[in-house]
Amino acid sequence: MLPCVFPPPVPVLDRPATLHARITENEASSIIEPLRHIVHNSPDPQHPILLDWLKHVEAQPEVFAFMQNKLRQREAAPFSPRSILDYCRWSIARAAVSHKHFTLPSKFNGLYCRALIRLNPRFDGFCRFKDDGSRGRSNRLLGCTLVGWPGPPMWLAQPQPLNDS
Repeated sequence: MLPCVFPPPVPVLDRPATLHARITENEASSIIEPLRHIVHNSPDPQHPILLDWLKHVEAQPEVFAFMQNKLRQREAAPFSPRSILDYCRWSIARAAVSHKHFTLPSKFNGLYCRALIRLNPRFDGFCRFKDDGSRGRSNRLLGCTLVGWPGPPMWLAQPQPLNDS
C-alpha cells in the first residue's frame, strides 16, 4: 500500500493580495501610437531591433500599458525601471482583460525602460539605468541619452527635439 501524500500547505500572506486595475482593450490600443512615434523619430527607424520591438508592442500593448500604470502609481522617488519590468513579467497575465499569453523578451528591456521615461517625464531623473547589451544600445537606437539618478532630473543630456512629422 502506498503512503498518502498531501500537497504542501498554502502559505498565508502577511498582507492583502495585490489587486491590479484591469487593462482594457482601449487602454492597451492607445499605447501603440506613442511608441510608434518614438520609433519613427529614432535615428534609424528601420533598425531590425526597433522593428521587432514595434511588432511586440503591436501584438501585446497590454505589457507597456501595465508598466506605465505601475509607474504612474508610484511617487516620484528613485526607482529601478528593471524592477517594474520584472514585476510586469509576473503580473501582466492577471491584469489584462484579454487573458492572452504574454511575453517580455529581455532584449527589449532597455527600450521599454526608456520609453516609460520619455512618455512620463515627471519621473525623469528618478530612475537608475544600466547600460544594456552593447554599451548603451537602447540610447543609440532611440537617439537619446537618458540620464538616471543620481544627478539633477534631466530627460535628455543633449536635448534632441522629437519631430512631430
